[in-house]
Amino acid sequence: MDYDAIEIYNNMGQEVDLSPFSIQIYNNGSETPSVNIPLNDYTIQNNSTFVITRRTTPGVTADLVTSSLSFTGDDAVALVRDYQADPGDPGTDGQADGATGLAYAGPL
Repeated sequence: MDYDAIEIYNNMGQEVDLSPFSIQIYNNGSETPSVNIPLNDYTIQNNSTFVITRRTTPGVTADLVTSSLSFTGDDAVALVRDYQADPGDPGTDGQADGATGLAYAGPL
């Protein structure tokens, strides 16, 4: 049985709002995300760990359980801020954006 899990540790000195973030999984070396897991409505306390699991896992207290979390050794997993689905071409500004499946907000 697969027990995929991700831990995010906060040592920023303050609580962090995870709402602008999502987990993206790029299956089998793909250049575009196969899975996007928004972390809306979650926060992580200072010096705490936020745990995401695929399923309830014995001995693990998960903050988020989602069947979307599934990856293998050849999949890239990324923590992404301000993900926006690609609106297609032309983009919202009427210009071709060149993205395929994803777009990101402007500079922080």
